[in-house]
Amino acid sequence: MYLLIGADTPLGQAFCLELTRRRTSFLPVSLADHNLADLHAAYELLRKSRPSFVINASGPGFVAPAAPGEEQKQAILYSRVLVPQSIAQVCKMRNVPWLHASSGRIFQGAKVLQQQGWITELDLERPWVARLIESQPDRICGFAETDEPNHSFLCPPCDFDSGAVALGEQATHDVGNSYVCRHGMLLDNRHRLIELPGPPVDDESARSGSVSCYVSASYVSDYVAACLELRKRRAPYGAYHVINPGILNLNRGANVRGVVACEEQPAPIRSFILDDAKLRATGIVMRRIGPGGVLMTGKPALGTEPAFEHSFDSHVGDGDVGEELEMSATSRARLS
Repeated sequence: MYLLIGADTPLGQAFCLELTRRRTSFLPVSLADHNLADLHAAYELLRKSRPSFVINASGPGFVAPAAPGEEQKQAILYSRVLVPQSIAQVCKMRNVPWLHASSGRIFQGAKVLQQQGWITELDLERPWVARLIESQPDRICGFAETDEPNHSFLCPPCDFDSGAVALGEQATHDVGNSYVCRHGMLLDNRHRLIELPGPPVDDESARSGSVSCYVSASYVSDYVAACLELRKRRAPYGAYHVINPGILNLNRGANVRGVVACEEQPAPIRSFILDDAKLRATGIVMRRIGPGGVLMTGKPALGTEPAFEHSFDSHVGDGDVGEELEMSATSRARLS
């Protein structure tokens, strides 16, 4: 049985759907119901549920503004740093492997091949860099899992949420057996940004060129499926960049619309490109994404289709919400 922490977040709900489709028994847990930053509470949760695998999909539950208030900062640090740190320690004590859903927003820019070799370029919107991305993409390389984050509290300036994400990874580094799965800009099946900071992007602004940003992207259904596939294949523990191959250009992404409502000015979207070679080395090949946000296979990101170019047996099934609730109730009963 799997333990899913943060099941009430958009990412956690995607994990619920994929686990149900795979007919994998799991216990969904909301941060609102448990103070998992408390080591004793986290230990008791794992002791009673006895999971074989733990998934941490926790998040603050809101789009982080550019200048978060003190309460917002506390919520971000709680979900991004304190909860992962506690889960990592408890999983190590109980010898349970776990997966931490993280973000590639701890990076900014990309590596660009110049005469002197590969250099890091932070501003991908510069005209000469943009021309390279469009005409010679082989001269652009994303950041690898071994690269140090360059958009964090240790490498300012950065927005508070991204800094907290990097701090959470630092706090759990090499603690127990874990997968750290970094996603790109999360998109749903309607090509909308999910729970990530950034100004709304509508069709008019995209066509007018007022928005220019190159990013790695992850369709949420593809992301959660690949994360679970790492566990199924018993891939080596460590960090993985779980992205749909290709570079998403928001300036051409007329299909990319809006983010989750944010009452305050959200932190700006920053360009970042990740390298997925390590993930592909495991045999997991995600569908390629075009510059306009359209999967090159022509299939929708969500639905009954396999999330990969090569279908897996684990993706066969037609679990529905009823099955998910039944599994959840059965697993929850084990805690009593």
